[in-house]
Amino acid sequence: MITLPVIHLQSEEQVLRNADIAFQAGADGVFVICMDGADHVVPAAGKAIKERFPEKQVGINLLHCPAFQAIAMTRAFGLDMTWHDAPGIANGYVDASVYDLVPAGHTFFGSVAFKYQKADATLEWSALMAARYGMIPTTSGRATGKAPAVEKVKRMFDKLMAERVTPTLQLAVASGLTPENIHEFKPYITHALVCTGVSSSFYEFNPERLKAFVEAAT
Repeated sequence: MITLPVIHLQSEEQVLRNADIAFQAGADGVFVICMDGADHVVPAAGKAIKERFPEKQVGINLLHCPAFQAIAMTRAFGLDMTWHDAPGIANGYVDASVYDLVPAGHTFFGSVAFKYQKADATLEWSALMAARYGMIPTTSGRATGKAPAVEKVKRMFDKLMAERVTPTLQLAVASGLTPENIHEFKPYITHALVCTGVSSSFYEFNPERLKAFVEAAT
């Protein structure tokens, strides 16, 4: 399983410190996000991490711009991954903007049946459509720090397995994962985006818990 801790941006120094904690713990990469709405400072923070750790995967989540702009910013700053909370797939509907959204070879995490979205009555279909349009389907529990029901994740996994859109199935969870519960999700997910369950505070990872998580997820 690929472990991608999510850093809540406070300052460049804090972002670099937490990236170092993540990589010391064995994480495969990191995401940077700013919950205060300051999207304009996130790409530069990601670039600072990439310059210090060029061999690691670095991504950003921009909360207040369309997915195509987020991808453009990711690529302009030389980063590896984009994650977007509302890519336009839900409840049997695919927005036209999704059709040519993800460039070939770009790693894009598209949130489906995700927290704070309208409840998705077609979550298996949404996961399948995300995969068909080049995304890694990424789901969550009902709120930050809340894990999804394992059965929900399994339903998405089973649909992706049955359809086999791509040679390698990919599915991510982005809330509520901890060193204590990751074993429940290991049979079904390929990527773990983790923060609250491995942190000492909103802005700081807990090195011991993050290391324990990586070891449990491996």
